[in-house]
Amino acid sequence: MEQSVIYCPKCGTAIKPGTRFCPKCGTEVRFVPGEPTPGENTPSGGGGTATVTRVTPQTVTTAKGPGKKGPIIAIAAVALVLVLVIVGVVAFHGRSASKEDETPTAEAETEQTPEAAEDEAGGEDAAVGEDAEAENTYIGYLDKALNAALSSEETCDEISEEYNDENADTLEEYDRYVGVYTDLYDEIEGYRSEAADLGIGDKKLLAAGDMIFNTAGSSMTIRARLYRFFRDFFAVYYDEEYSIPYQENYTTYEDYYYALRDWYDFATENYGEIEYPSCITSEWERYLADLTLNQTVLNKLAMGLNYGDPLRIQSAMNLAERYITQEELDYQSLMSGVGNETEHSRSQFSFASSLVEEARDYVALDQDAREEYEFEDLRDGTIRFVYDAIDTIYPSLYNTYDAFVLVKTGCINGTRKIVVEAEIPGFTQKYREVFSLDASYKGIYIKPPALAGDVNLTSAKDAQLTVTLSDMDGGIIDAKTFPVTIKSLYDVDWYSDEYGLATQDNVLCYLAPESASIAQLKRLAIDQMSSITGGAVESFVGYQDIGLGAYATTYLEAAGIMRALYESGVRYLMDPYSISGSNQHVLLPDAVLEQQGGLCVETSLVVASALQSAGMHAFLIFPPGHAQVAVEVWNSEDHIGEYFLIETTALDASSNNEDIYYEGLQTLLSGYATGLPIEYMSASDMEEYLQGVDYIVDCDDAAVLGMTPFAN
Repeated sequence: MEQSVIYCPKCGTAIKPGTRFCPKCGTEVRFVPGEPTPGENTPSGGGGTATVTRVTPQTVTTAKGPGKKGPIIAIAAVALVLVLVIVGVVAFHGRSASKEDETPTAEAETEQTPEAAEDEAGGEDAAVGEDAEAENTYIGYLDKALNAALSSEETCDEISEEYNDENADTLEEYDRYVGVYTDLYDEIEGYRSEAADLGIGDKKLLAAGDMIFNTAGSSMTIRARLYRFFRDFFAVYYDEEYSIPYQENYTTYEDYYYALRDWYDFATENYGEIEYPSCITSEWERYLADLTLNQTVLNKLAMGLNYGDPLRIQSAMNLAERYITQEELDYQSLMSGVGNETEHSRSQFSFASSLVEEARDYVALDQDAREEYEFEDLRDGTIRFVYDAIDTIYPSLYNTYDAFVLVKTGCINGTRKIVVEAEIPGFTQKYREVFSLDASYKGIYIKPPALAGDVNLTSAKDAQLTVTLSDMDGGIIDAKTFPVTIKSLYDVDWYSDEYGLATQDNVLCYLAPESASIAQLKRLAIDQMSSITGGAVESFVGYQDIGLGAYATTYLEAAGIMRALYESGVRYLMDPYSISGSNQHVLLPDAVLEQQGGLCVETSLVVASALQSAGMHAFLIFPPGHAQVAVEVWNSEDHIGEYFLIETTALDASSNNEDIYYEGLQTLLSGYATGLPIEYMSASDMEEYLQGVDYIVDCDDAAVLGMTPFAN
């Protein structure tokens, strides 16, 4: 029994028996009763037999969608045969044949082979069929390339699960990641090469293909470099012989010093040789820059150990702790590079996936439609951007911030230069910088410079942080506004690590040795020094010989500052202060002098600023709930480790008068130690005193850490 319907072996379309060509794809179909229908094209449960043969791919266009030349031409050829047959029959019965009618009839054409029929329809149409087959194969390579790239995450997830044990070999794990991405890159490049051999001539299709191959390939390259970097980084980071030393693991300062020195030498040498991908440039450069803080720690610790200086030793250990805190933040920032690059790749893959589907539809169009068509997802030079902005700024801690906003960006495909601008109107100047972007992730850390001129920051206020991304010609790419709270100039928070490091060392931002008020205070101090010495001393010389010796000179200058504070009307405001507290209110030295009063920490900052301005070495000392100043006796080997401890709250008539300081000066000149408010302390005295101290800060570290007061 004859089957009523058969199915095209090319596209699966149902075809009535007797139909020579598939109406959808143009494949030739020959119905032969008594033979089985081959392959998946036989409907389940169907009866009858048929043989379906395909025209070779070189002779039929297989493009999908409307307006396809191959199938239409093939069907049109059959229709033409039928029309000519009908016309011939009508003519034969309707009139006598003439000599003109003796030409071969249309019936003869029905005996031609399919190839001959197509040749008669036009050689160009045969070429179209060949192009379509190649283009569909080309799309297949695009699919394979993208699927290879997408498979990387699943493969690496499987690797990650294998190494989930806490005793896993991190280097081996990351080395396997490198292998996965390297192999996939080679696989993708293989597809690119095979696709190129197809000889596709359509420039629009090739442009779409280039983006897909570039996206898939570059993503694998970048990730391979990223994990190769971490493999090399961890080889140094987790080295069994040279790992970051922690103070609590050593019983003596000497042992810690040698361990730190050996590790620092090893780290600086080996970290400097590591190649790093562009997607973590900002983070890695900051990691290396912060690493150099250990050199200051070593120098300070060496001097403290050589000369028995407990303040230098303790300051070195505090800085070492600060580095550990900073290193942990830098490490997390580095590790976030993996996530940031992965998210960027996912955005690229999203566009690339859409572009594959778009290309598949494109090859189904006729030539006229192709000429008018523009690919929507061809994103050459298109950039991705995600913002992460701060919501609270403490002006006095301005120089502790790495950034106020982070722009996570990168090109979907290709390269592009952009202009980034940002400002907080009324608080900062306009930030403007040009960045070159490529197909990898890039983190842009933005902190506009402080606004020049007077800015009223006596109280907190709401403001707007504006960010604009533009083309080099000024065309706006994107503009965002973020609400931000600007705290008052006197607010401080030691424990917010948002876009910066918060430790007690940040109190250095409140030192103001260069301020006009401090310069005026020193001039008043000279008058007081002259009065105490009966006119013998009329200059503030710092560590210079004025004929009184190291002890008396240092003491006299500290006494002159204390007397100048009192004579300026400054009084101690009796409120407790803790360096361990958060969200506190601290006046800058100018405000203390202007308002003629301050807490212990505020008067200590004034005295330390004045000593610093004269080139003298001062420390801030923080006993529980209190603050004091220690000044080194002399900046020479003979007096390292010897200090005067200054009680800056001694701002009343009974403890801050000329007679007290005159007597103290005479005691020193006689070879005896002094007591409060300016008390001499030997190295052993200071070591014992520090047992009850919460924290100490070396004022010289302000330059090391780049901490200066907010100045506009």
